[in-house]
Amino acid sequence: MNKKLPVSKTSKIVKIKQMAKNPIQSRRVLTAIFIVLIIMTILILVNFFSLLQTRKELKSYLESATVFEKAEPEEVKTEAPKITKRVSSWQSFGDSFSSGAYLNTAKTDMFLDDKVTSLIFPPVYDFTLVKDCNQENCNLSGSNLVFLDKNIFQKPTEIPTELKNKNIVFSRLDKLSLRSIASFIILENGEEHGYIYFVDGRKLTPIINDSTEAKILTKYGRGGGAIAIGGDDNDFIILYSGYEGQAFHYKNNNLEDISRFFGLRVMDNGFPAYITKQGQGNNSLWYILSLNSAKPKLIKLWQNGTEKIVGAYDFSGMFSDKEGALMAFQVGGDSGNVRREVNFIFKNEQVLSSLYSLSKFSDEGFDNSRKRSALSVNLNSGPEKVLRAKIDSIGIYGEATVFLADSAIENNFVKASQSEIIEFDGNGNELFWRLDFPKKSDKEYSPWFDHVNYLNYYVKGE
Repeated sequence: MNKKLPVSKTSKIVKIKQMAKNPIQSRRVLTAIFIVLIIMTILILVNFFSLLQTRKELKSYLESATVFEKAEPEEVKTEAPKITKRVSSWQSFGDSFSSGAYLNTAKTDMFLDDKVTSLIFPPVYDFTLVKDCNQENCNLSGSNLVFLDKNIFQKPTEIPTELKNKNIVFSRLDKLSLRSIASFIILENGEEHGYIYFVDGRKLTPIINDSTEAKILTKYGRGGGAIAIGGDDNDFIILYSGYEGQAFHYKNNNLEDISRFFGLRVMDNGFPAYITKQGQGNNSLWYILSLNSAKPKLIKLWQNGTEKIVGAYDFSGMFSDKEGALMAFQVGGDSGNVRREVNFIFKNEQVLSSLYSLSKFSDEGFDNSRKRSALSVNLNSGPEKVLRAKIDSIGIYGEATVFLADSAIENNFVKASQSEIIEFDGNGNELFWRLDFPKKSDKEYSPWFDHVNYLNYYVKGE
């Protein structure tokens, strides 16, 4: 009797028989299993050696740390910072007197004009209220009374050929004794160019244009400038007044650049100017006023008995409470011949009983009754000894004696000429300049001192 096997066992027997009948397929399976085993063995070996190397590195690091902790303090070496030795060298200094920062103010009795940026003898003047009045002219009757709100200048009727295709932004015709002078400003590439011509009928003869050596050309691109001309037929001033100032003194067919008197502080962003001259030749005295009531100005220029303009002072600070109120001015009194006198008419803003007020400016010249000096502070900021020094550029218009010293002791100051090298004994580590100005009997005289530049001095290193 045949027995039936369970289904599961029957199944297994069938599979074994099938495998036995297919030996190729069996070998393939065994080969795959062998390859997998080899790969796993390789991975295990790689991980083992990697862990072994990490343990060695960790052990080495711990041993090094232990040695560092046990090391004696002297085994940890440090280097002291190296001190750079000072070397012998030339140093340089310059001052244009925009402030008194480099002046010994306790021992300087010259006057510092921080608008024009110069040192001068102390100015002496009087500016007083004469009277209140209800008449616009305050009873002044001279033909030289100038009202600011009235257009006192004409326009040129002729345009120079070289400017006919240009962008003309300003023009004015100034009349001197017999001559008339036309001025034009053109705007080109953001800058203003000034052109000046003698006018003879329809003929225009250039004084300043593209072909002349002297030129009026701005460099800050601010615009809004104006040109004024005043003086005599053969002795007059040309002033471009804008953000910057440019000026020339025309005398007997020669032009001298006097722009140094009209810096940014004096120009005060520009104003329409009125130029007047008192006296003749070397005795001339000049005043420049503003035609803008919001910017009352009074600038004085003098010649010290020479052919050239040698100094300037800005009196405009006396108008600090008068801005916007100036209506008119008159130079030289009703006759126009009173030297160093200017009348001003202001609109009264606070006095209800009268509409206007008359004030008089009297210029008494300068206090030059005694010798005066200007002294610098110590200019050598380091500890090095000063061996020698010289001044290559110094702006003095007038009489003065220049000194240099390596200490503030009076006997150490040595008289020096421009660019002359002064040798010191090598014991002092300071540097001073000093200028002495002699007294004068002419009260209109004052030196004008505007810079000490390229003061070069040699210091000794270690």
